[in-house]
Amino acid sequence: QVIPRTGTSTAARRAPIGVALILALSALGARTSLAAAAPPPVPPSAPPIPVATSARESSRVGGSTHSVPVLMYHRITCAPRDARLPGLWVCPRVFDRTMRLPEAAGWDTITSAQLAEARAAGRPLPRRTFVVVFDDGDRDGYDHAYPVLERYGFEGVFAVVVGRVGVKRNAMTWDELIELRDAGHEIANHSMRHGDLASLGAAGLARDVARSGERLRG
Repeated sequence: QVIPRTGTSTAARRAPIGVALILALSALGARTSLAAAAPPPVPPSAPPIPVATSARESSRVGGSTHSVPVLMYHRITCAPRDARLPGLWVCPRVFDRTMRLPEAAGWDTITSAQLAEARAAGRPLPRRTFVVVFDDGDRDGYDHAYPVLERYGFEGVFAVVVGRVGVKRNAMTWDELIELRDAGHEIANHSMRHGDLASLGAAGLARDVARSGERLRG
């Protein structure tokens, strides 16, 4: 099973950062083009890039505040013809091109835990900083997203549905998650079963987060 990454603070380990981040993104419900949401502007001559769900967190630098873009993906594989939600699928070659743009412009990633720690401590972050999240823990995150992140020196946040790990056919295994963690990526808590968390109430949500968090910590 997966244990917290070395160097994560006690406060960050106690807070279900992955769940908080993903719930916040889901609550936004807004979709913007990656040209608007991604860190660097896309050159006019660049081919169009698929839509990505995005949010922005704030970081203070000196006396000013700037945004930290958060990009969220689900499937990094080409959508089949019968895909129920084709907008959640991105072909690997397109994802590669998407990551190449910020890397070429001098941007770098941080994890959601690092973002939370910086905000809690009032510590400034570099302006060209963004977070990239992969929801659900599907195998294509390991097969396709992971090599691209490594190619460009980026850290990703893999928010996994804990009850599916090593059980669901298309889910990542514990060994794969450990490899991702050891390579510097964050393994975040995306609930136990991916149920309707809004319907659980505060107590039910706390139980779900606690149970899935215990499984992740091993």
